[in-house]
Amino acid sequence: MENEKINNTLGIGCAYAEEFKPIANRMDKITILDPSVAFSDVNEVLGVKCQYVKPSINGEMPFKENQFDLITSLGVMHHIP
Repeated sequence: MENEKINNTLGIGCAYAEEFKPIANRMDKITILDPSVAFSDVNEVLGVKCQYVKPSINGEMPFKENQFDLITSLGVMHHIP
């Protein structure tokens, strides 16, 4: 499991995906849910294919059930009212 490939990852509010540095070499794709417009043209982070998605105002996430192998949300909850 330590060297297992991670096909599809979701980072909630992870900006530049820094938390994935230790495992980036095992990842195929990162999806980042982040409200910032600064990332609209970014399609790769840490050498991994990346897609940035803006969150919906109602809190719904536009993803299928069981779409991700790994989901992180570090340092985000204090921004949510």
